[in-house]
Amino acid sequence: MFFSLSQILKLSFGILILCNVVACAGPAEESTDTTTAGVEDQKVWDKLIYGDDDRKDLYEVTSSLHRNLADSTVALIESSSLKAQGVSSFSLPSDGFGKQNMLCTSEPYYDQPAGAFCSGSLVGSNLILTAGHCVKDASDCANVRFVFGYSVKQAGKYPASVATSEVYSCKRIISRKQEAAGSDYALIEIDRPVANHDVLKLQRSRVAAAGDAVTVIGHPSGLPTKVASGGKVRKISSTFLTTNLDTYGGNSGSAVFNSETGEIVGILVRGDTDFVAKGSCYVSNRCPADGCRGEDVTRIDQVSSLIPESGNPQPGPTPSPSPQPPAESVFVSASGSLAIPDKNSTGIVSSIPVPEAVAGRKVLVGVDIEHSYSGDLVLTLIAPDGKSYVLRKNKGGRARDIKGVFGESLVSETSLSPLEQALAGTWKLKIVDSLAQDTGSLKQWKIILK
Repeated sequence: MFFSLSQILKLSFGILILCNVVACAGPAEESTDTTTAGVEDQKVWDKLIYGDDDRKDLYEVTSSLHRNLADSTVALIESSSLKAQGVSSFSLPSDGFGKQNMLCTSEPYYDQPAGAFCSGSLVGSNLILTAGHCVKDASDCANVRFVFGYSVKQAGKYPASVATSEVYSCKRIISRKQEAAGSDYALIEIDRPVANHDVLKLQRSRVAAAGDAVTVIGHPSGLPTKVASGGKVRKISSTFLTTNLDTYGGNSGSAVFNSETGEIVGILVRGDTDFVAKGSCYVSNRCPADGCRGEDVTRIDQVSSLIPESGNPQPGPTPSPSPQPPAESVFVSASGSLAIPDKNSTGIVSSIPVPEAVAGRKVLVGVDIEHSYSGDLVLTLIAPDGKSYVLRKNKGGRARDIKGVFGESLVSETSLSPLEQALAGTWKLKIVDSLAQDTGSLKQWKIILK
């Protein structure tokens, strides 16, 4: 078999793996929900490594206290990702962490599965505590499953299935809060009392202090349980702590414990950038132990009044409602597909007039592109002020089409967070096919202000 030069060039690129997609189930009741404007997914989800990488699989953890704490934490997994195996078990997602994220093969845990999207902890017989941005509404409640025991208990043996008895559903959101630079939590009542896992204790006697040793247990980047000790509280704010814990997206909602007492001092909610480019692949972002912005942890006293010490599901006092954010707005391109010229540096430009200022909301970019080899394509968003933001580079791979939302299911090459102050005007999407032989078209795209 013979290959043209362009085919050889294409085959030399890395593999592109698209992110997971959320599916929804039936209805659920929601009680208290307060959300403020300006919450950015980039700031909410991104985390990183400070100093040495302190993450350990469960079989590597020698502290009996930390092993016991891990037994009462949960992975948040989409219901559509769990496949019933008769009535006694579910199969777990098997997609590899490294390939999903286009990581360099030297990255730790490259071959492990990564099926979770957030983390949580058992704080009552049928109460789960997680981050507010992990379970936002009744639709999320219907779709999420809380899974105990998603961990690596033996070297090289990755979790492939879970007993039905270890999987719980969301009955209702008792209380939820999500602030751009403050509290971020959701207290969930699940469908039945939990058996065989202990209720975790909260640190109620005092707020954590600067210098306190802390440990986080959860699912960085969706991986099986990782225990990361060796962290410290850097500073205290009125609603959150700043730490140097080694965390990633997927750790959101993780319980952060006082390393000595095992009491929960807070909930991991946001931090710095996860991964940085290294050639054609990505590696973990690393900072000195006392460097970078730090990882934010919602203080447990922001939610402890809602969790009786007995662990029953009755909610405590309802917090005062916070100002509501501007409504979500969606602006869609004109109907009709646009052919993307093959190997053409000019490409195509599609425009969407947006009569609203962003006003502190997130800017998300939805795309529906059909193409026989999406690795050829470079996507650039042009804001009303003329500044360009690269959504996607031509990194190769073997994938067809690009369908999803940059800022949610798709990861933008350039951070979109600076766009929160963009003014009303015309937004443009430029698409360039940089190599020959493959063709496709832009079916539709949209600007989402959320």
